[in-house]
Amino acid sequence: MDKIIKVISENHHTKITVVDATESLNEIIRLQETNPLATIALARVAIGTILIGSDMKEPANKITTIINGNGPIGTIMAEYTDHHIRAFCANPQFDETKIKKEKNVISQVVGTDGYLQVIKDLGMKEPFTGQIDLVSGEINLDFTYYLVKSEQIKSVIACSVKLNDDGTINKAAGLFAQLLPNHEEEDIDYLEAKVENLGSITEKLIKENDLNNIYKLIDDEAKVLSEETFIFKCSCSREKALMSIKLLGEEQLHDIVEKNNDVEIVCDFCRTKYIIKPEEVAKMFLT
Repeated sequence: MDKIIKVISENHHTKITVVDATESLNEIIRLQETNPLATIALARVAIGTILIGSDMKEPANKITTIINGNGPIGTIMAEYTDHHIRAFCANPQFDETKIKKEKNVISQVVGTDGYLQVIKDLGMKEPFTGQIDLVSGEINLDFTYYLVKSEQIKSVIACSVKLNDDGTINKAAGLFAQLLPNHEEEDIDYLEAKVENLGSITEKLIKENDLNNIYKLIDDEAKVLSEETFIFKCSCSREKALMSIKLLGEEQLHDIVEKNNDVEIVCDFCRTKYIIKPEEVAKMFLT
């Protein structure tokens, strides 16, 4: 299982979360059949979602992030709830030859003409939805900017992914640091300096084998509050697939029954196929 460690820095009045998501993300990219650049982009979004989602107070709460920068990968979506992560991208096998192998490769993959949307379902009547225009498309700065804009608190998110020669993930790790309400002016300066050195942090995330040492990138003396595990798990089901058919509308539902056609529903996240029989459609929606 993958791991999340939460710590607190009393020296800098900062809460810190670190995560290793290597195992879960290898399963996700296997199902998504991503090319190497899509793997990195999808993994960064998933890690960022885990880092923010793990900060929610109730396990049943759910966070969903959606990024679309009008790049070749299309929409990227990740969802974290109850220590489970799932994610997908619209175009996992886009043409990599169209990406210029220079700086800001992931920005080209994701695109910069779009948005990052975060939806928090806290079990209330309506979920909270926040959205920003993308500032870089490379994901780390976009998540960091979102947190500053939506929560008005200085934060930093760094997500790193290292691939093996066969395209699988060797290491996928992330760090989330956010100032506490009792922070002081010098703490703001300190964390701003960390944001400016995101490149250095992301490199160290990959090189550090011991997850317990990653939070020391912020504070060597930070104290561990908790350790949690999580896994990849999809929340799709046959019942949800059946309910999705209702969105087709009454005319199309009648057409399915009259022509005696099976309906195939494929989950975007885990690629599970659900075959819905016309008699099931008739029984659930047309009686």
